[in-house]
Amino acid sequence: MRKLNVNQQLFMANLLKGMDAKRAYEAVPGYKATGKAAESASSRLCKLPYFQHHYQKALDKIADKASATKERVVREECRIAYSDLRQLFNGESLLRPDQLPGDIARAVSSFKEIHRADGAIVYEYRFWDKGRALERISKHLGMYEKDNQQRQDPAFLLAILSALPPEYAQAVKNRLREITQETTS
Repeated sequence: MRKLNVNQQLFMANLLKGMDAKRAYEAVPGYKATGKAAESASSRLCKLPYFQHHYQKALDKIADKASATKERVVREECRIAYSDLRQLFNGESLLRPDQLPGDIARAVSSFKEIHRADGAIVYEYRFWDKGRALERISKHLGMYEKDNQQRQDPAFLLAILSALPPEYAQAVKNRLREITQETTS
């Protein structure tokens, strides 16, 4: 398959960033066409089979990186379920949204920026529902039914636990031991 030249690679990179074809073409330093000429040239370039091949290959690569896996979904549920409100603070002051640690930012469903009369800006955070996240994790781990079809092998459980902060992982292990003892008694 024919390779893309530097200008074509830059054009494709602009498309992958979300630019429309005309703007993506105009943004390439090596291409001089603008307006209708850029629109026509970009359209011709997009129709070339070798360009389509490379563009589709790049899209597939991006899709593979973004794909959801069971482990990733459960890890996100764990971030919600075990989010800690204390991570919103630096000492006594509430952090701005751009200062939040990654795990806590993922647990926030929305926030409001409130401008007070004294000129101060404060933030109001809303979290995803921890109870529902815990329930979904519990169902996934088979904690509600003796012969739950969703039970996973120990390696999968270890992968989930490794995504948690150590103190939460230990708490889950302890609770699982208690449940196991309750069901066998």
